[in-house]
Formats: sequence, C-alpha cells, structure tokens
Amino acid sequence: MSPTGASEMNGTETGCMEFRILMAYAQRRRPELKAQHSPEEERPSPTAREHKASETSKAKKRHGWKKLIPKCVHPQEEERSEQPPTRDQAEEKDVEEIAGKLQEIVDSRQNLPGVFCLSDSIEPDGIEDEEQYTIQRLVELLKESGDKLNQEIKTDKYLSKCFKEAYSYSLFKKVTDMFLERVCFSAAQEPARIAFTADITAKLTAVDNHPMNQSMGFGAKYLREHFSTWAQRHGGWEKALNNAEEEEVE
Repeated sequence: MSPTGASEMNGTETGCMEFRILMAYAQRRRPELKAQHSPEEERPSPTAREHKASETSKAKKRHGWKKLIPKCVHPQEEERSEQPPTRDQAEEKDVEEIAGKLQEIVDSRQNLPGVFCLSDSIEPDGIEDEEQYTIQRLVELLKESGDKLNQEIKTDKYLSKCFKEAYSYSLFKKVTDMFLERVCFSAAQEPARIAFTADITAKLTAVDNHPMNQSMGFGAKYLREHFSTWAQRHGGWEKALNNAEEEEVE
C-alpha cells in the first residue's frame, strides 16, 4: 500500500464548502460516534465535575443580575439582534440544512443489503492481498455504528497497520467506491451517494489512531471530484438536493 496520506490533503481543503458540509454532518453524528469510547474515557473526573458546578453557579448569578438591568440601558443589543443575518451566518445555515438532508437520507436507508460479507475467504498473503483484505474489511465494518468499527480496527493487525502507516486518499477512495457500488446500485442516485460519502467520512474521522482532519480532507476531496460538478449544474448543493428529493417524491 502507498505511504500515509497526511501530505495529500492540501491546506485549501478545510475552507471549502465540501469540508464544511462534512464537518456539520459529523457534528450531527457525534452522539453516535462518541459510543466508540469507553464510559471510563467519557466520565469526568471529580475535579472536572466541581469546576463545571462552579461555572454553572457563576452563570446563574450573572443571568440573575442581567434580569435586574432595564432594557433601556442596552438598546443597541436589541437593534443588533434585529439585523438580518450576515453572509457567513446565511452560509452556515445552508451548510446545516444540507447536513440535515444528508442525515435524513442515510437514516432512511439503514437496512443495507446483505452484500458486505466478502472478506471471510480472503487470506492476507503479500502486499496485494493485504490491501484487498483491508479495503473489503473496511467496507463491511462501515455499515456498523458505535464501538464495533473502532474496536475491530484496533484488534485487526492489518487494519491497525493501515491506519498507522498506510492510510491515504487512494485507500479512502477505493473503500468509498466499493461501499457506494454496493449501496447505490444506480449512478443516478447522487443524493444517496453524497450522503453515504459523508457518513463514511464521519465514521473514519472517529477512528482513534489517525488525525481527524485527515479523513475530513479525503472526504472533501472525494465530494469535490465526484459530485461538485453535479451540484453546481443543479444550482448549488442545497438546491440540487432539494430538487432531487422533489423528483424522487414525484
């Protein structure tokens, strides 16, 4: 397999629309992906609990004092709140709505077809077979949620080695291509393909032993290479997904 793909993500990835959509989608999936960590890891320490309680108490006091201040003392704050949203705020709202649509698509197709059990007969023997095993095994595991994906990657020596030493855009692309071939049988199902690309990216982002932005960068690159032209041709990401949804209903 090729060397690690850290250098494959260029600095422009994090500012592009595709990256922002994937980040918003991953944030929506965070409660599910947090299940990959043990309760001990998530449980706050006594010191942390005390600090949180102290901060909550201070916040309540500040809020209480604020109620005693007449509204006429700070009219400028009310004027600011009535101003129309800025361009950045409007774009952020669009990104959130797109992420919400992608989540709805994935959730509506949770019963994936039983076409993933492929690697049982594969014996990793040599570099070529090892790569094929890794790709097919990841495709199988990516239909799972929660701790199974992370645990399997930790316990499978080939998967673990892949994420530590050989995780690249090339591998990400091969895994995503194979997954989408098995879930979306028609190339016309662009919204579903986009949604599952976001879901794959979010799940791989939650894997412990590689940088989060690495998978996000790979996912953004994949969206841009495969779907950005389609989205632009249909008036942008949000409009394209809305139109596709209306056509499907009809």
